[in-house]
Amino acid sequence: MLEELAEGDRQLIDSCLILFHEASSDTLKAKIIGIIVETSWDENVWPVYNEWLFHFIKKNHYSSAKNEPKIKPLFLAGVINNMALAKMYKGKIELAIKLFHSAIIINEATNDLKGLTDNYSNLAFIYEDQGNVAKAIHTYETVLKIDRQLNNKKGMASTLTNLGHLHKKQENYNYAIQFHKEAIDIMEEFEDYHGLSAAYNNLGSTYFNTSMLDSALYCYKKGLHYQEKVGNNVMISTLYENLGVYYFNTGKFDSALVYHQLSMDLRIKNDISDGQATSSARLADIYYIDKDFEKAQLLAEDGLKKGRETGHLVAIELNSSILSRIYEAQGKGIKSLEMYKLYVQMKDSINNEQNTKAVIHQQTQYEFEKAQIVKENEAKEQARLEVEETSRRNNLQYSLIFLGILVLFVAILMLGFIKVSPNVAEGLIFFAFLILFEFVLVFTEPYLEQYTNGEPMYNLLANSVLALLIFPVHAILEKLLKKRIVK
Repeated sequence: MLEELAEGDRQLIDSCLILFHEASSDTLKAKIIGIIVETSWDENVWPVYNEWLFHFIKKNHYSSAKNEPKIKPLFLAGVINNMALAKMYKGKIELAIKLFHSAIIINEATNDLKGLTDNYSNLAFIYEDQGNVAKAIHTYETVLKIDRQLNNKKGMASTLTNLGHLHKKQENYNYAIQFHKEAIDIMEEFEDYHGLSAAYNNLGSTYFNTSMLDSALYCYKKGLHYQEKVGNNVMISTLYENLGVYYFNTGKFDSALVYHQLSMDLRIKNDISDGQATSSARLADIYYIDKDFEKAQLLAEDGLKKGRETGHLVAIELNSSILSRIYEAQGKGIKSLEMYKLYVQMKDSINNEQNTKAVIHQQTQYEFEKAQIVKENEAKEQARLEVEETSRRNNLQYSLIFLGILVLFVAILMLGFIKVSPNVAEGLIFFAFLILFEFVLVFTEPYLEQYTNGEPMYNLLANSVLALLIFPVHAILEKLLKKRIVK
C-alpha cells in the first residue's frame, strides 16, 4: 500500500512510524498516528490507520499504569468521527450514522460543543441525502442552537444557509427567506463573499418562486457582485442564468439573451458540463420567439443530447418542448409529436418527483409546526414559572416590609416609657405614616393598573382616593401616639 503513495506521503508515514515505535506513552503514540490520519487523504491510507487508531485508543484508554497518562475521550471522539466519515464515503450509511451517534455521546460527556456541531452537521447531511428532510431540519436546528451558544458566527451562517436551502427545497418560502436573511446579516460581519453570493442567489430564487421579482433581481445582482470578487465560474454562470430567466419572464428578451449567452460561454470556456444543456434550452427559446428556427433547432438538439447524456430530466423536458414547437413551425409533424411525447414523459417524471416532494413538504411542515408549538409551550411555561417566582419574591418582600412597619410603630409606642419632645414625636409619627402610605401605594399599584391602564390622570386620582382614606386614620392614630409618647 505504501509503495503506491507519492514520495512525500511515503516519507511522512515512514517518519511517523519511526516516532511511533520510539514513543514512551500511549497518548503520544495515538497522536503520532493521528498525524497520519489528518495529513493523508489517500482513501486507501487514512481510513486504515484511523480504524487501527480507534481500536488502539479503545484498548488503552482505561490504562491503569501510574506513569502512563490515559488517552483523552476527546481524542477518541475525533477518531470515531473520522471513521464515520470513511464509512459514509464508502456508502455504509447506517454504520456511519451509528458511529456519529457514538461520537456525539462522547462529545456530550466531555462538553465538547464544537465536536457536537461537527457530528450533528454530518448527520443532517446524511438525513438530507436520504430524503428525510424533516429530520435534517431538526438536526440542523440542534446545530444552530449550539452555534448560538458558542457565538460561532461562521457556524451559524453555514447552518442558517442549510436551513434556508432545505425550507426552499420544500417550498416553505417564508422560513427560507427568514433563514437566508439572517445568514446574510451574519456573513456581512466577516465579509464572506462566497457565502454571501450563494445566500443572495438562494434568497433571489426564493423571491422568484414567490413572484417577488424586484427583490429577486436585487438579490441576483448582489450575488453576482460578491461572486465576481471570488471568481467562482460555476457560481457566476448560475447567477448569469438566473438573471437570464428573470429577464425572459419579464419580457426583456434582449437582456435575457445577453445573460444566457454569458452563462453558456462561461460554461463552455471552463468545461462546466453541468448546466450547458439548460443554457442551450434557454437560448433556443429566445431564438424561437425571434423566429430564428434554424439557430433554435441547433441549440435545442445539442441541449437534448447533453441532457440525455447526463440524465438531466429538466434539461430534457425544456429542450424537447422547444424542439416540438420548432418542428411544428417547420411542418415536421411526426418529429414534433415525437418530441412532444418525450416532453410529456419528462414532465410526468418530474411531477412524480414533485409529488414525492409535496408529501415530504407536508411532513416537514408538520414537524416544523409541531416543533414551533413545543417551543411556544416551553416559552409559556417558562413565563408562567417566572411569574410565579416574581409573585413569591414580591409576597416575601411585602411581608418583610409590613413586618418592618409594624416594628416601627411598636418602637414608637415604646418611646412612651422614656417620653420625648412633641417635635421629635411628630417627626417619628410623620415618617412612620409616610412609609405606611408608600407601602400601600406599592402594594395596590398592580391591582389599580387593571383599571387605570397606566393613565397618569387615573393613577393620580386613585392615589388621591387612597390618601383621603388614610388621612383620617392618620389623624386619629397620630393623636393617640402623641398622647402616649409626649411628656
